[in-house]
Amino acid sequence: MKTYPYLCSNKTILVMSRIVVEYNPPLSKVVEKIIRNEVSPSMISNDETSCQYDISMVEECLLEVFEQGLEEVDVENDLKLIIKLMDEGVHYIEF
Repeated sequence: MKTYPYLCSNKTILVMSRIVVEYNPPLSKVVEKIIRNEVSPSMISNDETSCQYDISMVEECLLEVFEQGLEEVDVENDLKLIIKLMDEGVHYIEF
């Protein structure tokens, strides 16, 4: 959150940032399943067909899986995508 001094008095105005959601990022089905099982959704749609996940929690989860080095789970490309989205200012992913 940024603060800017109000030009005509001693007041301060708080400026809120926008929340950026990446809808249906091109993640592998295996990684989507890992996220659904390991990360608590921040929001669930009314019909419960999609969920939003905090991207920093997703990154943390995938880093743990990557560090475990499970041969049957290849998360490296998906992890790179998540980091790229974070660098672009994305806060949540939804699928």
